[in-house]
Amino acid sequence: MNDKEVLKIENLFVHFGTGSKKEAVNGVSLTVQKGKITALIGESGCGKTTVALAVMGLLGKQDEVKWSKLEICQNMIQNMSFRKWQFIRGNKVSMIFQDPLDSLDPLFTVGNQIIEGIRSHQKVSKKQAYNLAVKQLKNLQFEDAERIMKCYPFELSGGMCQRVMIAIAILARPGLLIADEPTTALDVTVQAEILKQIYQMSRNYNMGVLFITHDLGVVAEIADNVYIMHNGKIIEDGNVEKIFNHPVQKYTKALLESIL
Repeated sequence: MNDKEVLKIENLFVHFGTGSKKEAVNGVSLTVQKGKITALIGESGCGKTTVALAVMGLLGKQDEVKWSKLEICQNMIQNMSFRKWQFIRGNKVSMIFQDPLDSLDPLFTVGNQIIEGIRSHQKVSKKQAYNLAVKQLKNLQFEDAERIMKCYPFELSGGMCQRVMIAIAILARPGLLIADEPTTALDVTVQAEILKQIYQMSRNYNMGVLFITHDLGVVAEIADNVYIMHNGKIIEDGNVEKIFNHPVQKYTKALLESIL
């Protein structure tokens, strides 16, 4: 891994369950660079989310995960202690999931959840954490951040909950952000705002983003580099211009034709 890369995967394989002969992910290799958005594209069920969960160490204990190399922000994950891996997962890499309401705890206010995230990574008082949380929400266009801090997730719209999840995900200024279909459930206007914020964060914080999606329109708008995934494998990759203007694989051409 060179110092421009925040994620490097070589030959990732995932089998679901014990004794399964079918690979959900079959030899995937990819890289994500600092300050760049790398899109992982493919239809539902192709293995995109499984790649993200494998990188985050969030697959089930019964699932078999193997790789030749997995590096996150200059840290080799192979044989890493659980304590060190927890530190990496909280400080070096964060993930935004598709449905924010499934990720936020309905029993606690937004403020409590953001403050807990801050204090788990930084040695600050509750008051300092509160002020940092309010500032983070304001950075994500919450003009009434103090009111939002007192709200429970069910009191907010889907777009607002997703912005809260982004706030939590970038608390520690991770080098790598994984965004798994973060705008799928949102209307077009809110989707555009979320995409703009992710793009700006990537540039402003020099943060690498692995953006998982099936939507080529989204990719055209924000991505720098693209990996096309089909049946558990990467079948084509390149920068956005190359993929959109000079696709090689039939599957890639079919995806592009579907949006024309």
